[in-house]
Amino acid sequence: WLPSGNIIASDIEKGLYVLGVSYQRGCFLEGEVTDLSNSSPVNGASVEILGTSVLDQSSIIGEYATGYATAGTYDVVYSHPQYISDTLFGVFLVNGLINVQNVQLVPIQGFSLTVLTENLLLNELAGVVVVIENDDFTFTGQTDVNGELVFNSFYPGSYNVYVGKWGFIEYCSTLELIDGSSLTYLVQLEEGYADLFNLDLGWTVSGNAPDGVWERANPVGTNYQGDLCNPEDDSQDCGEKAYVTGNAGGNAGSDDVDQAATTLTSPVMNLNSVINVNWSIQMDLWWLNSGGNSTPNDSLRVQLSDGNNVSTVLEYYSDASGMQWIPVNAQIDASLFDVSNLKVSVTTADWQSSGGHLVEAGVDNFRITNNTITLSNDEFSISVFPNPSTGVFYFNSNRDLDSYKLYDLSGKLLQATVFSTNSIKINEKGVYILVINGKEFNSITKKIVVY
Repeated sequence: WLPSGNIIASDIEKGLYVLGVSYQRGCFLEGEVTDLSNSSPVNGASVEILGTSVLDQSSIIGEYATGYATAGTYDVVYSHPQYISDTLFGVFLVNGLINVQNVQLVPIQGFSLTVLTENLLLNELAGVVVVIENDDFTFTGQTDVNGELVFNSFYPGSYNVYVGKWGFIEYCSTLELIDGSSLTYLVQLEEGYADLFNLDLGWTVSGNAPDGVWERANPVGTNYQGDLCNPEDDSQDCGEKAYVTGNAGGNAGSDDVDQAATTLTSPVMNLNSVINVNWSIQMDLWWLNSGGNSTPNDSLRVQLSDGNNVSTVLEYYSDASGMQWIPVNAQIDASLFDVSNLKVSVTTADWQSSGGHLVEAGVDNFRITNNTITLSNDEFSISVFPNPSTGVFYFNSNRDLDSYKLYDLSGKLLQATVFSTNSIKINEKGVYILVINGKEFNSITKKIVVY
């Protein structure tokens, strides 16, 4: 005999007792998952008991063991990205008993997908980086001398597609269905510089900071006094990645910049390919300088260099700190540089030797744009910016604007509209020809790009 309720030592007299505990035995489900075509084990197949929170996965030898505390009749789903899902209906689970269910899954037939890359003149592009991915699969590689990349055993599904090469505008398409109805995927790349950082296009990292060095990643947010230090997301461009200073997560000071500088530098850009153009650098920046045991006094610098000449074009101090992505723009003074050998760098540091400040930075949505001004005989001039753009273009003109016509590269008329504002919006990605008409003046033709 033992007293009811909680048992403590003072409640029990000295002696020898037999302790009996009643319990409800669980219901067990186990078995193995194999491939119907060859009986080989299926590793990583999900086993879900519907109507419960129970989810298990098969082992490398195809075995699984799961169950549920409450007896009853359940439907069980067996699934794997490379196989057709199978549902067993009315599986009996009984307390204390093992129900063995061996399941064979039908493999999904993969197909061979060929990615073709070319420029707008239809010339093949070699060395183009291609990443096609979703939660289950990642296919990656570079195109050969014929501008081709073949992925064997490609599985149908919804994918994010990233295609790029330095010197061309990165291609990005999300949640795109690739189901095998077409065995080729053609991407045309426009010359220029636009990097969303979904791909590794050759940026380099230098500096002596022991922590918080630049890395390309899907940002993991950190917090300080309720505010974000390291960003939680990228700048909301196409894709999810950006360059950030450290991405380990955890406490705000765990992987921020400490003690010395970290510098992110682009590959070489040649802006001599087009003459009489006013070039601009555009990017989204994240900059935080806060906390610590003294007044934060650190900085973030964006610099241009041609190997001999260096100039700071943007600089941010602690009093300009903010916990958000901020779009910035800086003109490139071609008279200061050899623009055929130009690099851009972003440098930040915690200049306190003990690393006492919180310093976090980010770079995303990098692009070089031009504000080309074209003059007709009657001095009608107009600039279109940014170009390339995510879809919205603005106009600055010395005369009143009347209307515009938008064509695709085949010459097909897509839009013909009278201006109501100083901007237009194009929803579909691509390269277009825009003809702008001034009131009582000549027209001007522009090539514009939506990425």
